[in-house]
Amino acid sequence: MAGVREQALQIFVDTGSSDAMDTVLLKKSKAVQEAQTGEGLGKPLPGMVGRVERLQMGRFELRNSTCSGDPDNENMIGGVVLRHFVATFDYSRKRIILEKAKHFNDPF
Repeated sequence: MAGVREQALQIFVDTGSSDAMDTVLLKKSKAVQEAQTGEGLGKPLPGMVGRVERLQMGRFELRNSTCSGDPDNENMIGGVVLRHFVATFDYSRKRIILEKAKHFNDPF
């Protein structure tokens, strides 16, 4: 994110979230805005919106994307990021296998 040094993060996956990415990095960037980022239990949820210069997950890289969510949550990706992939959850080996989906190159 603008103004935040690149760093590796442990990211949780929330398949039920409509956010792109909730991350504490939103708090560190000066290039974010407060916004309604979703709904929970029928109520609007406040959050922050910013731009991610580069999001790398394994061999995949998404560039110049929107990041929105709750900066007080753990580092987490939601449906907006996941729709770019076909994700296979291998619980026995505690891993996720990602493959490009037809929406991989779509902006978000």
